[in-house]
Amino acid sequence: MVSSNINLINEPKLAENTNLVSSLVITKGDRKIGIVGYIRPDTKERTQPSNVIFKQEVPAINKETKKLRDQGIDIIIALGHSGYEKDMEIAKRCPDVDIVVGGQSHTFLYSGKAPSKEVSEGPYPTIVVKPDGRKVPVVQAYAYTKYLGNLSLEFDSGGNLLSFKGSPILLDNRFQPRKDVQDFLQLYRQVIDDMERHVVGTTSVYLNGDRKSCGYSECNFGNFIADSFVYARVVQTMADRSSWTDASIGLINAGAIRASIDPGETGAITEADVVTVLPFSQDLYYTRISGSQLMKALEHSAQMRSKHMTSAHLQVSGLRLKFNHSLPKGERITEIRALCSECQIPHYEAVDTKGYYGVVVTSFLLNGGEGYSFVDPKRPEVENMTILDRMAVIQYLQEHKVIYPEREDRQYVQQKHIANSGYISLEPNLILSFLYFCHRFLI
Repeated sequence: MVSSNINLINEPKLAENTNLVSSLVITKGDRKIGIVGYIRPDTKERTQPSNVIFKQEVPAINKETKKLRDQGIDIIIALGHSGYEKDMEIAKRCPDVDIVVGGQSHTFLYSGKAPSKEVSEGPYPTIVVKPDGRKVPVVQAYAYTKYLGNLSLEFDSGGNLLSFKGSPILLDNRFQPRKDVQDFLQLYRQVIDDMERHVVGTTSVYLNGDRKSCGYSECNFGNFIADSFVYARVVQTMADRSSWTDASIGLINAGAIRASIDPGETGAITEADVVTVLPFSQDLYYTRISGSQLMKALEHSAQMRSKHMTSAHLQVSGLRLKFNHSLPKGERITEIRALCSECQIPHYEAVDTKGYYGVVVTSFLLNGGEGYSFVDPKRPEVENMTILDRMAVIQYLQEHKVIYPEREDRQYVQQKHIANSGYISLEPNLILSFLYFCHRFLI
């Protein structure tokens, strides 16, 4: 592992691992090339890395590249996992970096006509010009090993970039896998084949799990997954007839949803599809938190969305939200209603900050992932539901047979009123009526 912006001072066992380095040097022909790694500082919130300290990328990279330059290394690659925007910032602000090879945002870059359905978000390579006029190629190659990055570079004897060319290679059926790898995978092939044949349900609609959708707003696949969490709790608590459930709210962060499902010709959803969407095998937990803590969590979701930290954005069940991202931090949720649990007929009520609410979350969120807090510090009440996230989805599919989840304005974005700086909520029916009026009488 190569990363210049982690500090292992509080993790002595990890610090002893010689496979964890800030940089390394490889030899290509008669040239020595330095590779400096970096990773997102918010990895601390996204995972549970114990006492590892994560530092900002740019200062850490500059410190490490200076060491390499002092050793006479004049070609340096920054290799990292911080996203396309940060990659371009590194290219501009790190004077000793010659090439940036990035990841994390799964950005598809391509020049010319793309060979498959992905839409290019920029040229390959993307060229960033440093303040001194030098050009730095920045590349990413999408995700899922669908493409192989391919970039050829020519440098002069002084380490100055002379030329560059290349384009991602689509790994389609023109490429045959290595036999030794195939033989190794064959050991697990039967399990995978069984999962691919095991149909667990059917969808009539496209299940959108794309990060660009689920990471910024409500998405229909996020709605369905969160609904399945609530359903799993309802099934578990059927014996208690005092209320229809003790947890009417389900939450999952967008980063946990890793794929979409296209219904295709049959609409069949297999167990393998579900594992692809939810690959992390997270336990579901019931937790009881105050209305105040629930609102703080939703404000945190709004804040992360405003920062474009899309993996942290929450998909919800049992909630109706209105928020405005132009409002100050901590004040962006303008309305929040929750589905009642201790009621004969479920309906939505305004959240009481002093009340308590049962919520179903993944183990990742329960343990503080993405900076969330879902354990009440004053009166913790937490229960492992002993069911995985994907098994809750499969249970729902098997019992409901056919699904057709929709976007339901569970998370409604309000618009700023330009005239008087007040805030108005433009309901969809009002917008349609206005457009009809314009078409009928003004055009």
